[in-house]
Amino acid sequence: MLANLLQHTGLDQRFFVTATPKLWTRTADGSSRLADVLANNAAATINDKLDALLSDCDDIPFKFYMQTVRRFFGEDLPRVIQLGDANWQSLDWHVGPKCSSCDWLGYGRWLGTADQQRVNARPQHYCAPNAELIDHLSRIVGVTKGARKTFGLHAITTSAAVAQTTGVERPYREHSLLRKERSRIPERASALQTNQVTIDQAALIANLARSPNLQLSIAVNFDAGAGLLTGLALSGRLSFPYRANPVRPLSLGSASYIIDAKLPRQEWVALEAFLLQIEQMIVRAEQEFANNNFWRDVKSDRTEG
Repeated sequence: MLANLLQHTGLDQRFFVTATPKLWTRTADGSSRLADVLANNAAATINDKLDALLSDCDDIPFKFYMQTVRRFFGEDLPRVIQLGDANWQSLDWHVGPKCSSCDWLGYGRWLGTADQQRVNARPQHYCAPNAELIDHLSRIVGVTKGARKTFGLHAITTSAAVAQTTGVERPYREHSLLRKERSRIPERASALQTNQVTIDQAALIANLARSPNLQLSIAVNFDAGAGLLTGLALSGRLSFPYRANPVRPLSLGSASYIIDAKLPRQEWVALEAFLLQIEQMIVRAEQEFANNNFWRDVKSDRTEG
């Protein structure tokens, strides 16, 4: 249908539509057949170049994206257009961590001179400065979108209003996060109003481990279009239980593995190295435990328990 529309409107020479989309992934990793053809085969025909381009591309499993694309065009886009035509400022919004890459955030410290001037001209069009203008509840650290709506049900719509609460009001009993943070949220709201920082004397910021603790932080990057890993990263940290002669936490280092070529063999090489690194960290952790006699202490604790 879309291809027929392009032909009917005379746009078929400028645009192309296909039911079998592909992702061009090999142009940056040095394995591009098209780049080789362009550089070394001056007599290559259009079909030669097209074949090379297609060989550089990976199939996109459309079923992975179909529901999201359909929901966007069938539900999200019409809803936003309808509300935007009526009054775009009536759209529900909330400033949070997910907003960091949005063009309409307008956070001053991240803006260049030209962008800052544009935001200053119409601050109400950008979420971060507009949140300050209207004292939006999302300014309070820890207040989620759901928590903000719970406050709104009880006519608490600004951080100044939250600063007047004590943590025993009804909203704090109706939302799990508000109930958990009931002693901190009013103080955070007050800090926004007074610009004065307070310290929660009852807060627990650490605990003492009974047993040795090996903590591994792992990051995995996966290309759904290619069906392959694109990168792996790992860092290790070793903590020891408290005793009369305490031992500082020990860093076991970090490692990263980038998979440039979209090839299963390259993926396995990186994965194997990644698993070997985990093994080495575990072995080193065991050595550190033995060197500091922690295995003896752990066995003693278990025997006594």
